[in-house]
Amino acid sequence: MHPAIKIAAGSLMIVAGVYGSVTFLQDLIQLGKAAIGPLLVLVGSFIVWLESDEWKRMASKTEDTQVSETAVDHDTGPTRPAHTQILEGTVDEVRSEVMERDDIDIEALLEAEREGKERKTLIDFLERRV
Repeated sequence: MHPAIKIAAGSLMIVAGVYGSVTFLQDLIQLGKAAIGPLLVLVGSFIVWLESDEWKRMASKTEDTQVSETAVDHDTGPTRPAHTQILEGTVDEVRSEVMERDDIDIEALLEAEREGKERKTLIDFLERRV
């Protein structure tokens, strides 16, 4: 289609849109007012969902920390290597631990993961870090 025809069609749409908006301005305002309530419900529900999920995560993390501290206090056997303790967490927890700390032997961590759970995502991540 020729560009001039597209320009004419676009211009006609603009004029029709402005005319419709001006002609039905009161209806448009009422529609906007009517949409505020459902929009607030939607946004509020989304915020509640996100924050409750974050709250659950924080509670779980606190509980895990307390359990691990208790386990360390009562553990009389030989201590396990640090990389084995790190690998007990989820893939995301291991990733953040590796990213935060500089004293981790990534090669030993990679070898322990290959001998243990063999999580492909984590192995790929650790191979890229080596």
